Amino acid sequence: MSKYYSAKEIKSQSKISWHIYAFDFFFLLIYGVVAYMMRGRVSSHLKILYGIFSVIVAIGLTLPSPYNHGRRMFQSIFLYLRKDMNTYHPIRSDVFEGIENNEADN
Repeated sequence: MSKYYSAKEIKSQSKISWHIYAFDFFFLLIYGVVAYMMRGRVSSHLKILYGIFSVIVAIGLTLPSPYNHGRRMFQSIFLYLRKDMNTYHPIRSDVFEGIENNEADN
């Protein structure tokens, strides 16, 4: 008797256009509105730099995270800030062995 496997749940994001997902679009929209509202608190000499910085940060926060696959950078930062510092995290042995080998070579 053969076994059949089926997917329990398929998560997909809604795309608006080429590489822009709906959640990212609304995140960028809200970020832009907040940045625009904060523009009044920035010196008139720095408004152009503030606008460039805001665009770079907004795009950087919506990029995929290299550390948490399937998440965005702002989600990774939020999870990092929310984590419990009293939780035990074991040290990976392969990383530790690499450090020992490098020290032995010197």
